[in-house]
Amino acid sequence: MERRQAEIEAVRLLGRLSHRQAGIVILVDLDGYTIDQAAKIMKVHRGTAARHRARALDRLRAYLVESEHGQAGR
Repeated sequence: MERRQAEIEAVRLLGRLSHRQAGIVILVDLDGYTIDQAAKIMKVHRGTAARHRARALDRLRAYLVESEHGQAGR
């Protein structure tokens, strides 16, 4: 049950990212591709892929902090 809830939460958070950001995060952080491999799959330059991933991870961290603060106030 916990695993399913974690999967649902991951999908919800990825849905808040742009398609490119979510794609890079999925390829690198979930599927285990390198940034170079993910860039090739997404047909973008390596630097672009790295930038999309960095921005995505920043947004995900912010969402998690926001969510944590929201629950602490309950």
